[in-house]
Amino acid sequence: MMTTTTMNQERQINSPLRRFFSRFGFGDLMVFLVLIVLLIVIIFPFWWVMRTALTSPGKVFTDTASLLPVETTTFNFERVLGLVDPSELVGMDATNISAGTLNFWIFMRNSFVFSLLITLGQTIFSTLAAYAFARFKFPFRDQIFFFYLTGLMFPGIVLFIPNFVL
Repeated sequence: MMTTTTMNQERQINSPLRRFFSRFGFGDLMVFLVLIVLLIVIIFPFWWVMRTALTSPGKVFTDTASLLPVETTTFNFERVLGLVDPSELVGMDATNISAGTLNFWIFMRNSFVFSLLITLGQTIFSTLAAYAFARFKFPFRDQIFFFYLTGLMFPGIVLFIPNFVL
């Protein structure tokens, strides 16, 4: 004897896919979709930088349609870190690679020293300013404090743009 059974409502709701989508509303799924798109937009430049760094110098501009590195090599990293002998660079085409080696470690040291000095200077200046604003009562104190905080809120590079345009 053969019987046929139909899928009842309970069984249909208990399917894993149905349970997953029943937890989230349409708005939640749209927010999730927008976040995925933003993630791709944010991650893509970093991916492209790594793809370009791992591509051989001669293929960087010829195969731009590929999302994966073409002729993967670590030559660019070796050159920046100073691990390539300058005699190896002599035979290369000048359009594919800039002449000479880079002084990466000198650049890194200079950046570190500059950042350290700026951070120390800003910390000392801000500490002295905070002490003055907290302890002393002087005319226009609140207005000066407002402009001081406003100046700290703007990155320095933003203030260079109007000077460049003028």
